[in-house]
Amino acid sequence: MSVTDTSPLARFTVVEVNDRDVPQCLRIATSLAGKIAADLGADVLKIEPPGGDPIRHVPPSLPHGESALFQFLNTSKRSLMLDLADNDLPNALAEFRKAQTLSAQNSEAVSMVGYALARAGDRKGAQAVLAELLERGKQQYVPPFNVAMLYNGLGDTDDTFAWLEKAYADRDVRLTFLKIERKWDSLRSDERFASLAKRMALQ
Repeated sequence: MSVTDTSPLARFTVVEVNDRDVPQCLRIATSLAGKIAADLGADVLKIEPPGGDPIRHVPPSLPHGESALFQFLNTSKRSLMLDLADNDLPNALAEFRKAQTLSAQNSEAVSMVGYALARAGDRKGAQAVLAELLERGKQQYVPPFNVAMLYNGLGDTDDTFAWLEKAYADRDVRLTFLKIERKWDSLRSDERFASLAKRMALQ
């Protein structure tokens, strides 16, 4: 048995996602969490926005030109550049399906598959993923934020807000990205979004 096989997180796949508008402090925190997971043996897939993670350009630079901070934070990770808000969905879907398999059907990876399917226009496939998550939620905890993301991809605004409220009640830390992640842009004109943001002190 190799050292990798005995690492605490060797059986897990982690998908690290930062939208292009995420503040640098949160981007670094997310990357550090991913680094810790990778150091503990997880297969970490880093999703970078088009043009790459802005941290790539943060000084100081190494002799070959890459940021020393970026190198430190992203050792042992795989990287994929894509924009879920625009295109490259086939590539994203393939990677999310791989993460779904390698993570033993982790609910976050599953929800990303469903969201990508919805954005690609495969409503039937996305609804099947949603039904799977809802059924799983009867037996084990499924983060409401993940369910909300899927409803949002399907364009179901009322159910999206209902599940975001559940995420708020659960104090889901991922809600802190609600104001800046572009996947939620379609909700920003809704007074329910403003109410939620105000309660979270995001306004």
